Amino acid sequence: LVVLTADHGEAIADRVDDEWRFEHSDSVRPELVHIPLVFYSPRLVGERVDDCIIQNVDWMPTIAGLLGVSGVPAGIDGADVSQQCRPWAVSATYAWNFETKENAMDTAVVYNNSSAVRATCRNGAYRYTGYDHLTDPTELAPLAVEALPHGPAMQRHLDEYLQRAADTWVGASCR
Repeated sequence: LVVLTADHGEAIADRVDDEWRFEHSDSVRPELVHIPLVFYSPRLVGERVDDCIIQNVDWMPTIAGLLGVSGVPAGIDGADVSQQCRPWAVSATYAWNFETKENAMDTAVVYNNSSAVRATCRNGAYRYTGYDHLTDPTELAPLAVEALPHGPAMQRHLDEYLQRAADTWVGASCR
């Protein structure tokens, strides 16, 4: 099995509203998160093109599923997306806190092909912002989460992710 992919795209010298952007960390603009993922094996029959949302944690269960390997360990965050696409994905960034001298959660984002909900940690609490990628692909016009289709459900999914992360690693807490 040959796998071809990348971990993220880049916004190199994108000009948005008279501002040059060089980034890849806390945005989920399509040019940053839509990356190739190609599986090739002589044993895989046919060709299929999906516009699936997949996270890096999905690679191992998906590859195991494609190869017919059973026994993926329990507790794995990833899912075999060769059979069913995810409705959305989560991405998180951590930042060095100069006061506490440790890494802490800075931003987490849940996104799908048309919108995103961002949780930004400020002063020990998360602030939630929504973005409609169909009308605002450069994320310049924040919206209330409730204004997005599936926004509240996406926020609940993000909250569950943030809680799991905080339960697993103290550095994932918002401080």
